[in-house]
Amino acid sequence: YLAGCTTFLHYIPKCTTGLLLIFLVDESNKQAVVLNAYSNYIGITLGQQNQEWGFKIDGTSWHHNGHYPAYGMGAFRNVPRIIQTLSGTNFRISEKGHANFKNAFLTTREYSQKFDYGFGNAGRHPLDGNDIKSLKTPYLQMAYSGNPEGTEKIDKEVASAYLRLWGKSDALNRETFAKLNNIKEENLDGYKSLPYAATAIHRRNDWAAIIKGYSKYVWASEIYVGSNRYGRYPANGTIQLLNEKGEARSGFKQNGWDWNRYPGATIIYLPFSDLEPNTPLLMYRSSETFAGSLEQNGNGVFGMILNESKGSNADGNEVNVGFPGKLKAKKSIFSFGEKLICIGTNISSVDPKNPTQTNLFQTALNNSNNPTYAQKGGSISKSSYEKECGNFVIDPYGNGYYILSNSKTITARKEQNSYHNKYSIKTGKMDPKGKGQKETKGKFASAWIDHGKSPSNASYQYVIYPFMKKEEFKKFGKKAKKDKSYNILQANVNAHIVHDKPTNTNAFVIFNASEPIQLGILTKVSQPAIIMSEKESSNSYKVSIVQPDLNFEAIKSNRYINNSRPVSLKITFKGNWTIKNNPDIEKITNENGNTCVEMIFQHGFKSILHLETE
Repeated sequence: YLAGCTTFLHYIPKCTTGLLLIFLVDESNKQAVVLNAYSNYIGITLGQQNQEWGFKIDGTSWHHNGHYPAYGMGAFRNVPRIIQTLSGTNFRISEKGHANFKNAFLTTREYSQKFDYGFGNAGRHPLDGNDIKSLKTPYLQMAYSGNPEGTEKIDKEVASAYLRLWGKSDALNRETFAKLNNIKEENLDGYKSLPYAATAIHRRNDWAAIIKGYSKYVWASEIYVGSNRYGRYPANGTIQLLNEKGEARSGFKQNGWDWNRYPGATIIYLPFSDLEPNTPLLMYRSSETFAGSLEQNGNGVFGMILNESKGSNADGNEVNVGFPGKLKAKKSIFSFGEKLICIGTNISSVDPKNPTQTNLFQTALNNSNNPTYAQKGGSISKSSYEKECGNFVIDPYGNGYYILSNSKTITARKEQNSYHNKYSIKTGKMDPKGKGQKETKGKFASAWIDHGKSPSNASYQYVIYPFMKKEEFKKFGKKAKKDKSYNILQANVNAHIVHDKPTNTNAFVIFNASEPIQLGILTKVSQPAIIMSEKESSNSYKVSIVQPDLNFEAIKSNRYINNSRPVSLKITFKGNWTIKNNPDIEKITNENGNTCVEMIFQHGFKSILHLETE
């Protein structure tokens, strides 16, 4: 049974059976020997971060060559009982194994809102009941297992998370955690980066924006033989806005869902027969290494190079693949406070028949009386509507979109006909889990920016103000127009740069390192990078940096060892600066009156520099 406890996530639950069988051994000394071996094995298995499978250093759960929460759920439901059973004994799981599992376990609530982990990381189960509701008891088990170091009987971090997720309906454990142990309910407001999933989450006031991309190493989606047949676009720089009530109550439902219309995605709008790939299994990875995000002081920046022209298949037959439309774009999302600034440049495709578009939203009309608001059209509650909306639109859930660019923007309301994700147009087959529901329909509101057919250098700029109050709707256009809290300083092929005034921060998504920046104290970088530079005083700056290339090792054509290797970056600052010690710094030199810092990055993690002058 120990041998049955393999390294793959979906076999870990077998280990619980192994634990029970140990106690069928009659002699206590033999029990102790086997139990010690069992504990060591589990600890080593859970503690590994550098394998193709398992729990990565950023908390993502890898299987099928990517972050796949659905396959982690078996472990998350079963391993906590093992950790709790052995806690407080001489056979407790090792600190390393406990800590690494805890990190992945708690990360489930980071990429979920409140319980749903959204379409971007759903794998082959889009809009299909992907949630962490079943982890209520495991969260308690982890809390009562104590901390990984074994110094506390209650893990305060896990207990704090439990209070936010389930505490309001659990008086007994709320009493134990909050009153008897002075543990407060957590507040997740802020920004979280998951490099191994090309995912970022921005939170404020009980809402979350889940941002998703993909790269050479992180696949876009799992289009399976009998599931997610039209799932080409859920990671094309998508932005899923979720309130505390989750996907369905935020407008995301499968019945009638237009698989082209993932919000935030830049896409070629295709007939479903063309959207479904010809291959039975496709997990598309591009040829681009630039996809990642960066956090500083609770705000953050996401950037990616979208490229559908050529790439690889992460599973199944390892073949070179690409899409005939050869869609390309450079995309960024700057998340500051209660707004998201979205920029896209260099948008192109070679498809002469189908339009290239950037989606703003697609939301189910749970109540047909919930109107859409637009500059052109005012309050729109018609059941059938499609017109230009002007420079702003508010979706039926109160999310406001203010268009900064001179872009043709359309909003629509209609009953949509679609297909279940488990039905294949090409084969006519329906996966049994789809319960025979081939065709679906539902009422939706949507909006998108139209870039036309075969654009060569299209662009967009818009700002999202999530989940506004109703009293803000009428004044939204004027308020958004007068919002002087930010400036877009650059948006071209080389870089997207935004200044946030409240935090006095310049945020950079640098796509082309060959061109100098010459903005603020930053002059040049040796590799594409994401940077946030905050002026703290007249003679000091806080600079957060990431070189997002995960740099996996190739072991054969289109096949990688799924663990990040170090990458280098040389960053040049204008003037002479004193920089505090940082383990990521390899060398600091002075060149022509500038300060050059050579650094090493790994795992898509950030590094922070503190710059000072006398």
